[in-house]
Formats: sequence, structure tokens, C-alpha cells
Amino acid sequence: TAINFVWPLLITVFSVLLLGEKVGIRRWTATAVGFCGMLLIVRPGSSSFQTAAIWPLTTAVLWALTNIITRSLAGKDRPETTLALSSVFMLASTSVMLPFYWIPPTFNEVLLAAGVGIVSSLGHWILIIAYERASASTLAPFAYGQLIWATIVGYLGFGTIPDRWVLAGGALIIASGIYTAHRERVRAVASPPKTVPER
Repeated sequence: TAINFVWPLLITVFSVLLLGEKVGIRRWTATAVGFCGMLLIVRPGSSSFQTAAIWPLTTAVLWALTNIITRSLAGKDRPETTLALSSVFMLASTSVMLPFYWIPPTFNEVLLAAGVGIVSSLGHWILIIAYERASASTLAPFAYGQLIWATIVGYLGFGTIPDRWVLAGGALIIASGIYTAHRERVRAVASPPKTVPER
């Protein structure tokens, strides 16, 4: 979960590369600090390194790209349009391997999948609306609450306690993300965004 939270920092990088935004030395420094936090958690070359760490890092890259795309579409398309297109894309991309590993689901599994689909769609729709009304930097800090919940669930469900390296790396990631959000907010005050037109 802590590795996955590199995504707010990756948004800074992608906003420059894909949206042409200007990023100053302080935000680049914050991004570098967050990357160091991720390295503290993963510790490449140490006995604690696991190749499975590639998966949350890949997730972070894809989620950052999703946020960039959502931000670029905010105010241009209706939330329902963005939600429908992203759902179709996700359905297609996650079903590629289905013919090779298909196992008929039970009724309870179908209900569970339907529940996950409904809740996920509702959450994504709310996120799209949020991006129309606030900047990504304003919304990003709220996501860090997931680290707290993941720690609680990990302890209660699996009896795991983060070691000092995970805590230190997570603290660096959170600090750099909050600082980046602060810089974004300062920039937003200096140049207010255009009001989203009413539909």
C-alpha cells in the first residue's frame, strides 16, 4: 500500500510530460523525496526485497495516468461519459486472460463481483465529479488515509506490524505528497482555474 502511494508524486511527473505543466525545483525535490521513501520500503538489493513489489508500483503508474486522463477530461465530457468509457476499457483490459483461466463462478461469487462493480463505479463517478470541482492537489491528501486503514486491517486481519523501514518510507511518501499538494494549492491560488460551465 505504501509503495502504491507513489502515484500522487507520479502525477507531478506526468503532468509535465503529458499536460505541459510547469514544475519548480521545490516540487521536483518533493517528488525525489517521495521516491526515496518508496526505495526505503522496497529496499532493492536487500533480503527484504520481493519482486512482487513491481505490482503495486505498476498500479501506482497506471493510477497516476488514470488521474491525469480524468483531470484532462474534467469539464469537457459529462461524468457519465467518462465513467462509461473507462469502465468499458477496464472490462476489456482485465478480461484478456479470461478464456485461458475461466472457472464458472458460484452464485455468491457473482453477487460479490456485482457488489464490487457497483461500489467501484460509484466511487469512480464521485472521483470524476470531484475533479470537476477541485484540483488534483486538493484531493490527493485525502487518499493518504488508506495507509492508516491498511495498517489497521493488516494488524487485525493478518497480525502484521510495519517495520521501521516501512514506517520511515511511508512517512517520507506522505510528507512529500502533502508538500506537493501544498505547492499545487499555492499555484492554484495564484492562478485560479476556470469555472466549470453548467450543463
